[in-house]
Amino acid sequence: MSKKFKLGFMVGRFQMLHKGHESLINEGLELCDRFVVLLGNAEESRTKNNPFTFEERKEMIKTVFGDKVEVYPIISIGIGYVPAWGNYIMNTIKFYCGEYPDFVLRGSDDGRSDWIDKTKYDNLTEYIISRNLIKISFCLSSKVNIVNNYANTKYKSGT
Repeated sequence: MSKKFKLGFMVGRFQMLHKGHESLINEGLELCDRFVVLLGNAEESRTKNNPFTFEERKEMIKTVFGDKVEVYPIISIGIGYVPAWGNYIMNTIKFYCGEYPDFVLRGSDDGRSDWIDKTKYDNLTEYIISRNLIKISFCLSSKVNIVNNYANTKYKSGT
């Protein structure tokens, strides 16, 4: 059975996957035949802001969602949330998926309200979810502990 939208996406760094991300992805999966997660800053890892590699973040998402979600890398092009960045995102999705999306899911605090040229992508529906509607209890100390435990488990075991 066909869903409301053919191809949807969201963009994020997912450093690390948490319940808020899971809620957003589940929403996208309910509304779209295909749903794509673009992982930002794919070129950067092992830094304070980007502790995980693209492959590790992809593995986290695939562990939870399996093949229901498609995961692709995007690199930072250093221009901010402007229409040129939106074009880069849309063209990246077309490259990986063979078509432009008709749905984008994003949080209300992203500052991305003007990043898609509405005249160029007039069939794109934006679905904005406030962080206040999704309970996220993920403090920085927990994140650091999880990052350290993940790295220790992953790399000390020799896998």
